[in-house]
Amino acid sequence: LDEPFTALDATAMETLTRRLEQHARQGGCAILTTHQPLRPLGCPLRTLRLGGDAGGGQ
Repeated sequence: LDEPFTALDATAMETLTRRLEQHARQGGCAILTTHQPLRPLGCPLRTLRLGGDAGGGQ
């Protein structure tokens, strides 16, 4: 999902987060790109940060 939380209000963000957590509990996975920090989810989370000092784009 590309920037899935962009332009969502707090209620919609919570709904999407709950659905992602439910999907993960059922064995699914999701790949997200975001510029926003993610709050801790109730499921395993792996983070890859790209940026000038992280070698992004190289």
